[in-house]
Amino acid sequence: MSETKRCTECQTTSSTKFRSLKGEKWKEAENNDLVKVTWREGVLLCNICYMRFVENPLKKGPKRVKITEEEAMDENTADMEGMKVDLVGAIKAMAKILYEREHIKEEGPIYAFDEMRRLFQEIELSLKDFFDQLYLAARPLGRNEQTIERMKKLMVIICYFLASLNNTKVNSFKFDITYYLDSVGTSNEGLNTMANIGMTTTARAVDHRKKKMSDTHGKYVENALVKYSNNAFVLNVDDYHNIHVQRHPDTTDTSWATYMAMIIANPCFTPAIPHNGAINPKIVDYEVIARHLDRQFIVNLGISYHDRSCMQGYVEKECFKDDLINRLTLHSYNDRLAERKSEHHVQNAILIDFVENSLKGVEAYTKALQIVYDQELMQAYLSDHIIPIIADWPGQFFIRKAIAHRLLLNNEIISPFVMSFLPVMSPLHVFLNSRELVFLKNSVFFNEIYKGIFGANKDLGKTP
Repeated sequence: MSETKRCTECQTTSSTKFRSLKGEKWKEAENNDLVKVTWREGVLLCNICYMRFVENPLKKGPKRVKITEEEAMDENTADMEGMKVDLVGAIKAMAKILYEREHIKEEGPIYAFDEMRRLFQEIELSLKDFFDQLYLAARPLGRNEQTIERMKKLMVIICYFLASLNNTKVNSFKFDITYYLDSVGTSNEGLNTMANIGMTTTARAVDHRKKKMSDTHGKYVENALVKYSNNAFVLNVDDYHNIHVQRHPDTTDTSWATYMAMIIANPCFTPAIPHNGAINPKIVDYEVIARHLDRQFIVNLGISYHDRSCMQGYVEKECFKDDLINRLTLHSYNDRLAERKSEHHVQNAILIDFVENSLKGVEAYTKALQIVYDQELMQAYLSDHIIPIIADWPGQFFIRKAIAHRLLLNNEIISPFVMSFLPVMSPLHVFLNSRELVFLKNSVFFNEIYKGIFGANKDLGKTP
């Protein structure tokens, strides 16, 4: 009968796999201070203990020694000796800086602690000691980097709340919190309760600010168009469905869902696109399609992306692996790619309007484009230039249909300004369509996986 194996650490004998810590692995664990006092070379561990105390820590790198708050403070005693922070003076200085930033310079809140620390210390040198003490209070030597990043966000909130103690007009940060809570459906009572404890502004203040923003929105659009009048624009017209509503029908409606259209113009740092020759009068020119298929698509069908890029001189002959991956994920919109999060923004975008519109049919899209054309500056711009429209398949179809009716059939019901807009398919829509196509073509396979996870009686939805 074989000898019963027992884990030295947890004393279990029921594990299906035991591992011995010896040789190079023992030396590696010893060099990283992972070896416990009771262990000897060749110690027998169950698989769970081996992974928990040896393998996983080795993958994470050298073991970080945790220290107590007292030890952390002792290490900084030499640097902080004789330092006395004037808390009242620091709060007054922060309140003054933030007030000037919000009400004189009309700048938005600061969300990054490092940026706030740098800007404030440049303006008021005496705040250096305050920020040093605030940072040390978070015990940076005893916590990992991820925890410290969360603590930095908390420090920013603390600085804004301290400044609002001295000056209640420092409230842009609170307004942003209130806007978010209001957008996710928080009731007025909930907002007022948060305001009473000093975390947000009142619901009435938010309503007043939103009305003010709505009244001045036209001027904002006009100023933005003047600023970028010599640049090219890319227009985005897309629908938004407010589906989080009651579904109980009444005497007149079966649903309270609202169909909205969002119209955004994105200025590009390239010259405006001339109108001449932008739209082919044939709409669908089979000769051009055939020529481009032969010269640009078919000839490159058997050439890899990397080789084709080298032939065109876009990348060097010797290219690092990271650079290749970066180029391949250039138009990847997966929100789990941390490297691309900084690029997912709407900076400089101009929200022209947000109106009720189902965007179903030629008439609906024409009304949306009419809103853009009704801008006085846009009429002068579109007389000589065109604007590409990033649109999904319905947008492509209905806008192109309107252009075709105007050009080929001379349909006077369609306004002539539609020929100043050129619908194009964006990389985002190609990305989404490709994912949908993969799902639809392999739906049987994905359905079997779904059944294996959630049970044989469960079926995966037909649409992604």
